Amino acid sequence: MVIAMSIFPYFLLSLLLTSIFCFVAPIFLIGIGLSGFGLISFLPSFAAIGQSGLAVIEYFLSTFGSGNPLQGCVAIGVTFSLVGILFDSYVWSQKQPRGHRS
Repeated sequence: MVIAMSIFPYFLLSLLLTSIFCFVAPIFLIGIGLSGFGLISFLPSFAAIGQSGLAVIEYFLSTFGSGNPLQGCVAIGVTFSLVGILFDSYVWSQKQPRGHRS
């Protein structure tokens, strides 16, 4: 019982850090994609590719955000965060000793 209580704050810290990183990672990648296509759209020969890439990403985010790309980005971030928390809690449950293992 004492061992479990001393591990609990580390478990909560691990869940907090996992949720933050898993929320920020997809938003960061979406931002890189938007920035890349935005920069490509400034080049005269690649303007059509850049604009169509921006439109595809905006449509994709609008699908998850009920018509609003920003809400879609947040919904994807929250979903990734919840999945990261589930994986992290599973890993922590596998690291804890359960009686005497052979």
